[in-house]
Amino acid sequence: MAVILWDEFEAWVSESTISRSLRAAGWSRKIARRVAHERNADLRDTYFHNLSAFRSYHLVYVDESGCDRRGGFRRSGWFPLGITPQRGQQYQILPAYTQDGVLLSRVFRGSTDSDVFEDFIGQLLTLCSR
Repeated sequence: MAVILWDEFEAWVSESTISRSLRAAGWSRKIARRVAHERNADLRDTYFHNLSAFRSYHLVYVDESGCDRRGGFRRSGWFPLGITPQRGQQYQILPAYTQDGVLLSRVFRGSTDSDVFEDFIGQLLTLCSR
C-alpha cells in the first residue's frame, strides 16, 4: 500500500502509519476476509447447496456456557483494603442439542479447554449415526 501511495501521489507514508489509520477506521484482515467470503456468490451458492443435503434431524448444535454461584449479583464492587474478593466456583455446561432435545450434556467445575472439548465431541460422535 505504501508503494501504491508513492506511485499515485508521490507521498511517502510509513507502514506503521498506514496500519494505524486502517485500525482507526475499523479495518482488519479478519473483517476483510469475512466480508470478501460473504460477497463471493460462488462460495455462498456452494454452501447452500451442501447444506441442502442435510435434514433437520441430521443437525446437532453444541453450546458452551459458564455460571457461578453469584446468579444475578453484581460483577463488580468494592472490598476493604487488604481483603481480596472471593469468586464462587465456576461451572461450565456443555450441551449438545438436536430437534428432539438434549442429546448429551456435561456439567463440571473449572474452565473448558481444548482437551475437555475434544473429549466431549468424541463422546458425542459415538452417539451420532452416519
